[in-house]
Amino acid sequence: MVGGSLVGGMAASTGGGTAVTGDGDAPDPLVYYGAGDPQDDTKNGVILAFHAKSGEEVWKAEHENNVHQSAPIIVDGSLFVGADRGWDSDNSEPEDGSAFYVLDAETGSITTTWDDDSVEPLVRGGPTVVDDTVYFGTFDGRIFARNTSDLNLNWGFDVEDHEGSTPDVSPNTSHNGVQVVDGSAYVTDTLGTQDGFGKLYSLDADTGDVEWSFDPGENSSMRRYGPLVYDGLVYASADETLYAFDPDDGAVIWEHDGSVQDHPITVDGLLYTTDDRGASTTANDRVVALDAATGEVEWGYTVNNPPRLTVDNGTVYGAGRQIDANGNLYALDAQTGEVLWITEPVDVRNTLEEVLSIRRYTSVPTVHDGLLYTSARANSTDGDETYALAFDAWDGTPEWVYVNDDTPLSGAPTVVADPADGSSVGSRARLGTDGHHHDWTGSDAVTAVVDIDPRAPTIDEQAAFDGSNSFTPADQIDDYEWDFTGDGVTDETGETVEYTFDEWGQHDVTLTVTDSDGDEHARTISITVELPPIAGFENPPQDLDGDGRYRDINGDGEVDISDVRALQQNLDDDVVQNHPAAFNFADTDPPEVTEVDLEALFEQITGGESV
Repeated sequence: MVGGSLVGGMAASTGGGTAVTGDGDAPDPLVYYGAGDPQDDTKNGVILAFHAKSGEEVWKAEHENNVHQSAPIIVDGSLFVGADRGWDSDNSEPEDGSAFYVLDAETGSITTTWDDDSVEPLVRGGPTVVDDTVYFGTFDGRIFARNTSDLNLNWGFDVEDHEGSTPDVSPNTSHNGVQVVDGSAYVTDTLGTQDGFGKLYSLDADTGDVEWSFDPGENSSMRRYGPLVYDGLVYASADETLYAFDPDDGAVIWEHDGSVQDHPITVDGLLYTTDDRGASTTANDRVVALDAATGEVEWGYTVNNPPRLTVDNGTVYGAGRQIDANGNLYALDAQTGEVLWITEPVDVRNTLEEVLSIRRYTSVPTVHDGLLYTSARANSTDGDETYALAFDAWDGTPEWVYVNDDTPLSGAPTVVADPADGSSVGSRARLGTDGHHHDWTGSDAVTAVVDIDPRAPTIDEQAAFDGSNSFTPADQIDDYEWDFTGDGVTDETGETVEYTFDEWGQHDVTLTVTDSDGDEHARTISITVELPPIAGFENPPQDLDGDGRYRDINGDGEVDISDVRALQQNLDDDVVQNHPAAFNFADTDPPEVTEVDLEALFEQITGGESV
């Protein structure tokens, strides 16, 4: 038992679930997920912590309240998360009571809790912590600012009290997160479509007093996707419009027509979100990039349903809420919208055999240190399993899965590099989305961005490495230092460089940028250097199971008898003979490729039976 005993309705323990991983390493960074089912009060809510690189479970904290959609965040070793007690027996009204938890991020033991039977129970938005105050909203249209040490009340704001009446539909501030920047707290009220409700509010972060508000008009309401502050503008969406506001007085700077389906994200002058202005009559949703200052459309990528988004290293990542024709998980070039990779549900199942058919992704993804984290739910015909998943952010390869067949995973994950006293890292934290505050956003720090052409070079192929999309709030970036060998020593300098690898396999490439203020940022990308194609084939041979043997000789993505024939016809090819370790199917020492390896490959594929 970790954390000792049941405290405040929550207990932490080790074990549970299954972690499927390639190497079993247990690095220090942890990734955290929340889970809960508000329509099934027989299941407890949980917070789970995993080793970020391997997926190995570290601890699991169970409690009586559901952590359904609240995204946990971590500040100085403390994990903050909202919860709810679900719905009544006929699922028509929420149960009374609300809950908010603070846990030790290293052990999972609870340190502080808050309950209030007078407040509607749903606390679903990610909390925001600024200095010694945590901000969050509840289902009945209240905003709370509470002390982080004991959760005592600093101030509260009630939408109905402020407006002086009760709307036909209850206001709701629970989903949206509170954005706190420069002494102001921004929050949206949703579902209140009656005139005078459904507003965006700017509150004094110290007192809760209203500084200004914006009403999108009768029969309209602000959306559940919370506001974002970036480079002197406040962004928030109503039913059919995305707005940019002046933070001083709420004046509208620009409008973008379209039903926005996700939090706006801003990086290096561009704003990314989803809307319903797709180019196809059968698929009218799209991922869209706007000029953050003017609202002009830079590019759009049409999809069958709006994904949840994050941005990292010049890449927009989308996790589909339903399986669509574009694939369920994809990466787009942040500047152009060009598709960099798509990972289909079948790709996940083929790589991680524990996964049933994925119906949809259930959380906003986050990216940290080359891995993308999200959660997914199985197809309803296959069972009730949900999954915590990690993918290689560079090429979409599934890395590990945690299979959870109990309480559904749904809250957006967060990563911390040092669980003892660290704070949330990763793209969601850095971008200020889902409740994270502006002090953590990428607009305040120099950021290295790496692009490679081609993205998967072959041996002896010259590749171009481009750091020109790196950015900084300072005047300029002065130094670009490239390490291609992983030894910490600079091999090349310059904004763009060229490099040729002479060994196949995984290679770590690190770009360190230093700006004119002397601040620096290093980004490491792990790329796979492939063998070149064998003569007569368009695609290079592939190691499909990761054991170091390239049995897919013809590179068609399958291992079958045609690969035996391909090796037989090209046994003396330079690619085969110059890289014997890749084709050492007979496991000889030292490796060499002969007829013996051909026979071994035949045995491995057919079991020795004639075909």
